[in-house]
Amino acid sequence: MGIKVYDVSLVMCEQALEKALKALYIAQTGKMPPRIHAIEYFANETRLRPQLDEALLRLQELYIQLRYPDVEGPMPYERARPEDARQILRLTKDALKLIQVEIQNVEAERK
Repeated sequence: MGIKVYDVSLVMCEQALEKALKALYIAQTGKMPPRIHAIEYFANETRLRPQLDEALLRLQELYIQLRYPDVEGPMPYERARPEDARQILRLTKDALKLIQVEIQNVEAERK
């Protein structure tokens, strides 16, 4: 029996993906990433966008809605659906594996 905090799982997926893409950016460029929180930006900069599912790229928009809810709108736990959380969790897991391989490839090329 899970605790069913789908909104929290979506926020954590966004954070994991953002940080992983920033790590890949550092590996590829040797520079610190810009201080922004835009998955799409880093997907484009690391040339991974074509390999990432569009639903995952839209996670940034959902993240903002969940993290900073409208005072008059539904609460985050009311917005996040189990099927969304399952899909995004699966997509995030696949993306993290892909990013890890890309970082390993960059490191191997440097040797």
